[in-house]
Amino acid sequence: PFVRAAKTRRLQTQTLVIRLKNGEDRWILFNSQPLLEEELDGKFPVVSNIIDVTSERRLSNQLKEREAIISAFLQETPDLAWVIDEDANLLFASNAFYRHFAITAKDVASKKVTDMVPAAVTRAVFENHLKVFETGKPVQASEKIKWADGSHSVSHIHLFPIKNVSGK
Repeated sequence: PFVRAAKTRRLQTQTLVIRLKNGEDRWILFNSQPLLEEELDGKFPVVSNIIDVTSERRLSNQLKEREAIISAFLQETPDLAWVIDEDANLLFASNAFYRHFAITAKDVASKKVTDMVPAAVTRAVFENHLKVFETGKPVQASEKIKWADGSHSVSHIHLFPIKNVSGK
């Protein structure tokens, strides 16, 4: 990056992997840019910032792995699975959930789950969701749902809190 910055007279940014003698790989971020716009004694001085980003790279890879696991679960589970926040915004849902309620992932942007599922479902699970948010404890229930066409179905529901990094 240093030489390229001097030759092109433009900022050059590149992450290089360096293998240490002990076999450990380190990711090093180089930011190099010309110091002056014009030549100085036939040379183009370059200033460089060199940062070891190994920890960030490893954390990023771990996050990608976890996201892949969550994504695979949501795609493959046959169960209606969903995650909502305290304001009832749908954060994640399984493909089975989307198919069952005939909605798409694009339909959920900035929408409450209560606006996307039939009112009968909302009535059946609302109180249980409130219990989980208020107590922080899991709830299991069997709910009989009466559909608009007069038919009934029974759903076995398992709700539980998922705490974020701050413990909420």
